[in-house]
Amino acid sequence: MNQESKKQKGQENLLLLGANTLYQKMMQYLSPIYFPKSLEIDDIDTLVSNEFFRVRNILCRIYKFDENKHIPENDGTSPFDTIRKDVEQEVYKRIYNDPDFLTTINIRKKYIMMIREAVKSNNNTIGTFYKNQGKHYRDGEIPVEYETSPIVVIQNSDYFGYGGYEANTLYELFISDIGELFCVLYGEAGESFNEPVEHIQTEGLIEITHWLAEQSFISSDKFIKIKN
Repeated sequence: MNQESKKQKGQENLLLLGANTLYQKMMQYLSPIYFPKSLEIDDIDTLVSNEFFRVRNILCRIYKFDENKHIPENDGTSPFDTIRKDVEQEVYKRIYNDPDFLTTINIRKKYIMMIREAVKSNNNTIGTFYKNQGKHYRDGEIPVEYETSPIVVIQNSDYFGYGGYEANTLYELFISDIGELFCVLYGEAGESFNEPVEHIQTEGLIEITHWLAEQSFISSDKFIKIKN
């Protein structure tokens, strides 16, 4: 059987499942519980929609079903259309509120905002390994090094490491031309790469913020003094 025939056979197999069986297949890939990062209605709706598409894509891969090809050939319809509402309703039923998790999300936002304000006030660039300010360390002579630099853990699902986690030395913080906050990291192999600050784990965001305060990039007034 050639590749095209296998693909066609896979599409036929998916169509032969029927709505009820297709629904049950999708149920197998849903998480038993979901914790939203926000209780805003739009954010929850987005979570539900994304989960439907995630599971749909899994089944399309398993059955080698080309939905983009199928839809225009079948009056703009997909076999997933008839069950989408039911699947999404099931996802809604599995959503739970974890108040401590939401508090952690807000804490992360607070630290990211403090880091951004510090970087912005230094012409959008702060070196954290070399003492460069307002320009990238790659753009000129290698300046003096700091005695210590933050070491952070990031999580990026595109990486091959276990779970996408990696530990790296932070070399620089900068705001891009389109306003995104990035960090320049060096890994164990000695390669440098840019990573959105949002990918840094919470402990790393705290470490960066405290380091910036120690180096006077963030005012001590942002924190509470224990004793006068």
